Amino acid sequence: MIYTEIVKTKTELYSIVVGDERIPLHSLYDPMKEAKRIVDKLLTDTSAFLVIGSGLMYVPQEILNRMKTPVYVLELIAEIRELVKNRKEYKDAILRGIIPLNDIDKSLISDVRVTPVILPNYLKIIRKYRPAYFEIINNINEQIKAWISYKDIFVNNLDLNSKFINGSPGVVKLKTIGRDKPVAVLGAGPSLIESLPILKKYNNKLIIISSGTALKSCISMGIIPDFFCIIDPKKETIKQIEGVDISIPLVFSPGVNHNILRMHKGDKFIAFIEDDLYTQKNNELVNLKGALKSFGSVIHFCFSLASYISSGDIFLAGVDFEEDILSHSKGTYHYEEILRASSKFSFLNFKKTDTDYKYLSFKKSLENLISRTKNKVYRINPSKIYLQGAEEIRLNEFEILCSLFCNSDSRP
Repeated sequence: MIYTEIVKTKTELYSIVVGDERIPLHSLYDPMKEAKRIVDKLLTDTSAFLVIGSGLMYVPQEILNRMKTPVYVLELIAEIRELVKNRKEYKDAILRGIIPLNDIDKSLISDVRVTPVILPNYLKIIRKYRPAYFEIINNINEQIKAWISYKDIFVNNLDLNSKFINGSPGVVKLKTIGRDKPVAVLGAGPSLIESLPILKKYNNKLIIISSGTALKSCISMGIIPDFFCIIDPKKETIKQIEGVDISIPLVFSPGVNHNILRMHKGDKFIAFIEDDLYTQKNNELVNLKGALKSFGSVIHFCFSLASYISSGDIFLAGVDFEEDILSHSKGTYHYEEILRASSKFSFLNFKKTDTDYKYLSFKKSLENLISRTKNKVYRINPSKIYLQGAEEIRLNEFEILCSLFCNSDSRP
């Protein structure tokens, strides 16, 4: 039995203390002001919020005060649920439409359209009193911190990218350019390296769309993609194009690192991100230039581009979900960084696991995109982890399909 108690704060509101250490769930001074600070930092381009460690509902209520977005709350400590269930604060929140959950819903937390929120001390409480949940909650917490840091970087890049955004014809110019030609979408997963010889053989008979992370691997094999995509706002992204042919047509998102656009010498096509807040506020420009799906992942962005420019079959290469492999292929700059970091810090883990928030989000949202497209989708070199909606094929099957379907002698 975990000790819990409701206590009065300095501002005559209430908080909850947990355990013998009396860890406060909400601020012991002004929990309302704390909730406002937390909500101030949230990304608003979301379809729903999931507040983890909801307690007396200060944060969920503040979200509803500002937005009309659905709010779910998840309280993993049964003693806290029991403590608050008859409180006015809790009942008022439920009457306003806040939806309570009693356990982790993986389909919800893995949906990148849902923004998670974790109260400041909740991770400490979970580590001590619900350790079985700690890994997954900690992964979500790390992702939240990344999103908050990206918000400021994104806004800065938007300002610096304005001339490139306005000067680009937009991805709308590429719509259906490939007609029904097959498209290969290249991620930077470890299996990519095995697909490259076949991709090279059919380089002139496929539309090849490379993620920025896979670009160096392609070029090192003599494969010239038709397009490559970059959406990452971080300054380290520049490493993806250092030392390679940067005249290959680039499809980019509004918040991409500004140095990418400055260094790139070829055709640039802006693609706004469907459903995000910036897109909603710039409808006229978006309609003029065009938009793609992203879910925060460049592979999703590449896949969305593939179905946007062609009705042909889509082949996914280097899109891996195996748990016991490294996250990136040889030849990518990420792979070299992983090798350096893992040799220096042996305790670091660069392998995918099914409790990793980013991993769950990536897979579920990609399956969501596949379910919406009319293109036939194949995944090359499948792992034990099944990608719903995609037909899993081996390398020899991929080559047979290429020989059967890739009959065009010209590139788009």
